[in-house]
Amino acid sequence: MKTTVGLIFLFSVINVAYSASLRELDFIKSLYSHEEIPMMVINYMVNRRIDQVKTLSEKNLILDNGKTFYNYTERSLNLFLESIYSNDNSELFERYSRIVQILSEGNKLLRIHSTDYLTVNSDTSFSRDELLAMIDAYIDDIEMVQKCEVPLGRPNRVDMKIVERIKSLFNELQNYIHHNDNIYIVESMDLSQKTMDQGLWQFEFLLNKFTTSFIQVKNGKIFNTSILPKKIFQKKSTAAQKYFISFNINTRREICLWPVTQGNEENLECNLGHTSPQIRMPSRMLPGG
Repeated sequence: MKTTVGLIFLFSVINVAYSASLRELDFIKSLYSHEEIPMMVINYMVNRRIDQVKTLSEKNLILDNGKTFYNYTERSLNLFLESIYSNDNSELFERYSRIVQILSEGNKLLRIHSTDYLTVNSDTSFSRDELLAMIDAYIDDIEMVQKCEVPLGRPNRVDMKIVERIKSLFNELQNYIHHNDNIYIVESMDLSQKTMDQGLWQFEFLLNKFTTSFIQVKNGKIFNTSILPKKIFQKKSTAAQKYFISFNINTRREICLWPVTQGNEENLECNLGHTSPQIRMPSRMLPGG
């Protein structure tokens, strides 16, 4: 897929509802919802955006005012890139979102439309071109994350089987041909749109599956709390208690649960009766009965 952010459209009008939030940030936040987003990912994301702005600036159809706008945008992105490693990271994503928002507004004035605010959460139907552009943008996001996870020592975190299914769906939609084989042209067009709606549903399903897999797998280990015995949640207690959980990653069946007392949060160990690999889960609150 392309190194720029999604497909860029030279449409005078685009009939689509846009999300109020930035796609790439929403997606990355969902992937790293239980951990800090690696600086490498943020750095890669900003540099990718800089490359996109350079590509737009170099287009022959862009006049001097447009080139000046893109040069200023590139400067803003480079200044932001300098700030991400500073001590003050407050409102980091808000500052980046503001730059992209201004970029998007400038693009619209230049009749250039992108997929930056087009997400699976948009409450709308998509034409084939719009759906393809959005899927392609997400694929580019996934490939960006993969390029960062490999040097971080977590090459297995990106489930390539799911990625290949997403790419296969993209190719199917790209090769889709609408045949006017019905004497009722309006109904035929509506049926074609319903086909795109089914494609959107399939993509959203695969994207959710990918996100869940990414969150559960870290450092080649699987985090899964769904195998906790039900009796844990049937404690006769009037107050919630904090526990550590450990289980065997080979059998994924053996569980040890123990309460955390003040002072022993970092030093607790669980003896499962053997030396097979275990995962140390972070402490969490379990409700009383």
